[in-house]
This record gives sequence, structure tokens and C-alpha cells, in this order.
Amino acid sequence: SECSFQFTLSVLEIYNEKILDLLVDPRVASERRKHKHDLPIKVDVVRGVSVEGLTAIPIATVDSMVGIIELAAGNRMIGVTSHNDHSSRSHLTVTLHCHGEQHCNGKKWCGKLHLVDLAGSERIP
Repeated sequence: SECSFQFTLSVLEIYNEKILDLLVDPRVASERRKHKHDLPIKVDVVRGVSVEGLTAIPIATVDSMVGIIELAAGNRMIGVTSHNDHSSRSHLTVTLHCHGEQHCNGKKWCGKLHLVDLAGSERIP
């Protein structure tokens, strides 16, 4: 039976207990960080935990996904530590959302894959 899939990618940063969207224009990200504006977490019994207002960009290829992650990395908070000149100062979560549909019976499903980079994890051997 024929199925179709749609994928979207979102990237967020948790810095000083604030949740920031890393897929917005770098000037917007800087302004939000400066004013300590963060996105709210929502819990839904059906959809689970989500971040309200978080950008989700449709992706069609691996190259487009890599480009989106590179954009987000440019918005991430980094700083110098004794272990690394470009140490992460924040937690980073990359989420790949997958929505699928089986056309013969209309059955739909969704899934999420979370990839997490913890602040300071470069110290782990």
C-alpha cells in the first residue's frame, strides 16, 4: 500500500533556564536573548510535551536538514572555557518530526526523534 511522509525540523536552545528558538533570524534570536524572552512549554494528553511558537521547517533532503542545523548552530550561545575555546553554554535539542499516512485506509501516525547536546558535554571523555 502507498504511504506518504512529511518531515519537519525544529531546533531549540535552553540557556539560563530559558527556551529559545534557534531557527529564527539571528537578529531576532539576539533580541529575544537580550530581553530574556523564552517560549512556553505546553503539555497535552494527546500530543505530549511541546514548545509553543517553536519554528518547524519542512525538510525534503538530508542536505536541507544539514543546512537548517547549521543555521541553528550559528544562533547558539557559546563561550570560552578551560576545556574548549568554543564551548556550548546551553543545551541544544534538534527534533525531527515525521507525519505519515497510509493512503489505502487513511491511517495516520506521527513520531519524533530528539537529538540532545548537553552544555559542557565536550568534557566527557
